[in-house]
Amino acid sequence: MLGKVWKFFCSVKLTIVLFVLILIPSVVGTIVLQNAQDPNQYAEVYGPTWDRIFRFLGFYDVYHDPRFVILLVLLGLNTLACTVSRFKLRWNRAGAMMTHFGLLFILLGALAGAIFGIKGFMVIHEGETTDQISIGRATQKMETLPFQLKLADFILDLREEPANRLFVLDVKSGKQKSFSLDEGKTVALPQSAWSGLLSRAGVKSANAETIVVEEFLPHASMVTSITEGPQETGMAAMEFTLSGDGTERQAYVISQIERPYTFGRSGLGVLYLVVESENDIEEKIKLLTARPKSGSQIEITFPGESEKRTYSTEVGAKHKIGDTGYTLEVLRYVPDFVINPGREVVSRSDQPNNPALQVRVTGPNEFSQEQWLFAKFPSMHASADAPFEMKYRMDPHQADASRLLLVLNPQGSAPVLAVLRDGKLVEKREINIDEPVTVSDIAYTFAAKRFIANANINRTIENRPDMPNQPAIKLSLSSLADPVYLWEGNPIDVPGYKMVFQQEDMVKDYFSILQVINDGKVVAEKKIEVNDPLRYGGYTFYQSSYDSERSSWSGLQVKKDPGVTLVYIGFIVMTLGMIVIFYVNPLVRKSRAARAEQLSADGREAIGAAKYE
Repeated sequence: MLGKVWKFFCSVKLTIVLFVLILIPSVVGTIVLQNAQDPNQYAEVYGPTWDRIFRFLGFYDVYHDPRFVILLVLLGLNTLACTVSRFKLRWNRAGAMMTHFGLLFILLGALAGAIFGIKGFMVIHEGETTDQISIGRATQKMETLPFQLKLADFILDLREEPANRLFVLDVKSGKQKSFSLDEGKTVALPQSAWSGLLSRAGVKSANAETIVVEEFLPHASMVTSITEGPQETGMAAMEFTLSGDGTERQAYVISQIERPYTFGRSGLGVLYLVVESENDIEEKIKLLTARPKSGSQIEITFPGESEKRTYSTEVGAKHKIGDTGYTLEVLRYVPDFVINPGREVVSRSDQPNNPALQVRVTGPNEFSQEQWLFAKFPSMHASADAPFEMKYRMDPHQADASRLLLVLNPQGSAPVLAVLRDGKLVEKREINIDEPVTVSDIAYTFAAKRFIANANINRTIENRPDMPNQPAIKLSLSSLADPVYLWEGNPIDVPGYKMVFQQEDMVKDYFSILQVINDGKVVAEKKIEVNDPLRYGGYTFYQSSYDSERSSWSGLQVKKDPGVTLVYIGFIVMTLGMIVIFYVNPLVRKSRAARAEQLSADGREAIGAAKYE
């Protein structure tokens, strides 16, 4: 009986069968994701049905599965039996014996690692001390370390230039794709499955859309200019300057009574009107002084109520909202709302192109909420978490300009400057083109630069480092004749697609400063990074991941493999055996053959000499 068992384990056929059986789970372990950090990732990758099947078959931790360990044990016994049965103390068998023993050491090391080894993951927050690691994340087992580990500090090293990415959604197919952007780069937009298949086959679809990244604008600003013609607009305008406080502002204003040029919240506005004759000057002034001032306001509506409650927009004002227990406070006004690269809210210009109010609402049960209200987008953030709806209503006549410089330009006569304060005329005088005028009660000097009868307004986006602003990119689309500008973080619609341009911080490197604590004392400390782990007590801690949003935690891969030394010894012994087989043995055989040939020649020579004698 023992002889049959011994013969069975000495069989080369058994070796071949075991190699095939070990190869199958090894291939599975290569293809199927092993020990995913998030167990829910399996269902997302393979689907719920295959997830259940793979989990039942043990495919998520193949190399620690008892069945795989048994195969390794059988291969080790088979190798040992073959080695012993062929063991002979002869020099020409030394290489083969070393190779067999090397393989045995490797198998023993692999078995020790599979049975007694640990491979897990640890998420540790900055300042946290823990001794728990997650083992076999597919099953969420926990292991306790014989010591504690503390994340003393986490360091994130960012590149100076952020990464530029374009996110594109194909509206028809629902496919979304992101691209890294470089100037001059051509990008193919998402296509339908059929178009994509034709494209991979080398057939170009007539509807294939491409974009070209024309230019990056780190400090993109909307620059508006005005010219005389060439298109007939029937719109008059005035270009002017305001100087004061060591600065000079040049701007223009259209001839409309509803559209004065206002300087943010300074209370100063400039209005230009073309009139037929001098007789119309007094009429226009009376019209403006008699116009009621409605002012801008915050409008609040409660569900089920038709009546709207209105409150002033003066910064710093606090309003009690009836007897509801809620209070509204106006924190800040921004005439041209934009978010700069530093994620701060700033004003792109002094003009109310995108006026916004920051407000705070407080109420019962320690309720407190800050939010922005937008005059041009009243539905945005209108309700939020408050039990009522808020909207920012801006006076269409810009009645908030308490001081108004009114320039009236009658045909055939000199232009007139009228100064209005709080709806009352305080000064009126004739002016000339390019003549500076110091206006009483205003800290600026005014000058009308030119009058334009047929104004053409031109708007361009330029890179203005002197005006730090929001970044943008300029794109050319194959289906559009004109270029498209995308402001960072602001989505736009183009035919068939939705696009948004985002800048992301580029991580150059990341480090974790770890402390090993044993019996309440720090016994080891090291700054680890990728490929430079911490080793202590037979455990190795590798830098694996980190919190990409807040940089508050570090992800560590933890390994303990007591068989790794045996594996290294096995590879060394096996390598030495190969050297003996392929290099030492041929040299010995060649040397022996040469000696034998020499002895044979010496013998023949001795025999010949004896005959001669």
